[in-house]
Amino acid sequence: MAVPSSGILRLASIRNELENNVYEVTYTANATSLTSASTGTYGTINAANAATDRPDGSTPHAMSEFYNYDHDIWNGKIKFINVSDGSGGSVVSHSTVCSNYNYTSFNSESAYNLTESDANKLINGTTGSELDFNSWNVSGSADTFAILIYNVGGDGQYLIAANINDDNEINSRTICTSGIP
Repeated sequence: MAVPSSGILRLASIRNELENNVYEVTYTANATSLTSASTGTYGTINAANAATDRPDGSTPHAMSEFYNYDHDIWNGKIKFINVSDGSGGSVVSHSTVCSNYNYTSFNSESAYNLTESDANKLINGTTGSELDFNSWNVSGSADTFAILIYNVGGDGQYLIAANINDDNEINSRTICTSGIP
């Protein structure tokens, strides 16, 4: 639940949004500071929010900078590289993908929209789950992909090795690295 777009804001509720993704009137016995809220001490400011809907981190800080702020907003993207041999007969090991690809490998790749549901399936390794995203161009029964998942402007980047079959399902996956590189 996002911070309201108008009306009275409460600092404790802003902190609750930052720490628990819920803006509600709440009580905290902990000292709460507007500076700490505005600069990411209680939770890294999610830059997937529009610039007008998040604090700018600069002084003077104002509670009004939090109008419309949503700490768990999603604006997910995916980039991928098919690392299979292209004939569908060879499945590349996940360890090979993890050791040969890094975040900069994806600089020239196209970015596609990714639903939060698909991101969760890939991150959680939900094998057998059919993905909504269907631009893999799998040849044969399954291909291995190096996958970069990120929330545009925000935290939570994942570099994943995954086998996707021709039914658009996850056969297996390994998280190579996670977090901002």
